Amino acid sequence: MRPWLLPIWILVEVVSGLAVLLLCLASPFVDRLLAWQSRGERRVLLVHGYGVLSGSMLVVGWRLAHAGFRPVAVGYSWVGPPARAAEKIAARAAALAGNSGARIDVVAHSLGGLLTRAARALPGGGAIGRIVTLGTPHRGVWWSRMPIGPMRAALRAGAFGPGEEHDLAITSRADLVIRWGHATLDPPATTLVLDAAGHAGLLLDGRAHRAAIAHLG
Repeated sequence: MRPWLLPIWILVEVVSGLAVLLLCLASPFVDRLLAWQSRGERRVLLVHGYGVLSGSMLVVGWRLAHAGFRPVAVGYSWVGPPARAAEKIAARAAALAGNSGARIDVVAHSLGGLLTRAARALPGGGAIGRIVTLGTPHRGVWWSRMPIGPMRAALRAGAFGPGEEHDLAITSRADLVIRWGHATLDPPATTLVLDAAGHAGLLLDGRAHRAAIAHLG
């Protein structure tokens, strides 16, 4: 990013962050809103990031619903241990799959992507199919050295190996929270690098959402 653009992108990131925080107010109603808009029955699990609630996934869920999916959000406590959050995600995916044998794809933001990858290795996590991540620090991030609670363990480098074949990591060169180089996955997974989308902005960016829809479709 060119240095003279930095103040502009800080402002954009702040505004996007405030918009996402406002979306969190819809958390108690997010599944009802998405079910009302859904055009199909194929379930997709939405997993939010650190410091926010399930309502933060409303815009991407809305677009998935209009594209023929039936998105369902899952919440977790980001002040608790990552293992507990991963167990909750695995259990939710297994419940959605039921006895159908279907696998539940996931769209996750930031920390939610790491927790989902951990959930896939847990009992019930076999129900998790493809994972699309938005600004997820797959390669670790300096936040792991900050006093942010037990979740810091999930943000350390080296916690995960390569992504699986059908996973997609979406990141942005304009992300001021998670540097785009830390949010990529090695093959056989796929990485998409965007321009002009901040960390919170990935939850609002139509390009990222269309890429996720195309990948899952």
